[in-house]
Amino acid sequence: MPLDRSVGKYFDSSNTHLRRVGRWRGPSSYVTGGDPAPPALFGLSKIFAAHFAPVVDGTAYRNVVWNPLTEKVYFSAAGSGSEVAAGSDLSAFVSMFEIIGQ
Repeated sequence: MPLDRSVGKYFDSSNTHLRRVGRWRGPSSYVTGGDPAPPALFGLSKIFAAHFAPVVDGTAYRNVVWNPLTEKVYFSAAGSGSEVAAGSDLSAFVSMFEIIGQ
């Protein structure tokens, strides 16, 4: 599973919003369109903001984005912005994330 809840205070609540902080590991075989990441995966019913840090495996940089329309985590090449090729091994890429929702 790509979700690691051991970072920070994963269940940090403030007022009416909930905040999730963790690490997202890239898949060993990327599927076009991204990894499924519905709000329920983070213990939420709605996601208002999802911030993923860009990642590097030592030589290549990748942008990581949560797509609210598909509810998937999408990986793209940092230079071109194009989606990573299907079947790419992204397991060396680990992104810190912050999710805010309810």
